Amino acid sequence: MVTLYPITGYLGRSIEKENEHRKKRNLQESLDASFFTCEQVNLGTGVVSWSHGKEINVWVYSRVHQSDESGDAYFLCDNIHCDAAQNNVATAAVYQCDDGTFLLHDHCAFCGVKRQVMTRGGKKQLVLLDENGSDGDEVDK
Repeated sequence: MVTLYPITGYLGRSIEKENEHRKKRNLQESLDASFFTCEQVNLGTGVVSWSHGKEINVWVYSRVHQSDESGDAYFLCDNIHCDAAQNNVATAAVYQCDDGTFLLHDHCAFCGVKRQVMTRGGKKQLVLLDENGSDGDEVDK
């Protein structure tokens, strides 16, 4: 996925950033630490008519292969006091509500500690996803 604005605030940390964070907290690095990579790419100047000569950056998000063969997305808790974090037991990143919508988990399923998920304004929100798992409306938490 390519965006014109970084959306890591909605998704949490990329796998690289999450593993750096885990290492600082003396937790083991893992394929399941996060479910995506993020790379900022500069497209240059004059690449779009509305940039008025300014450089245009895009953020390229890629889904990473994780240890579960189902292809489901997972993340690991970073709470050093959580048994799941210590033992690399992952939480599903997405869950389905009774009404059929999909939401991103914002906390560890085992200890309840919140993930680092923030919006531009610094307000925590849940991001609604449609049945295909793509972005939908945002709902204040």
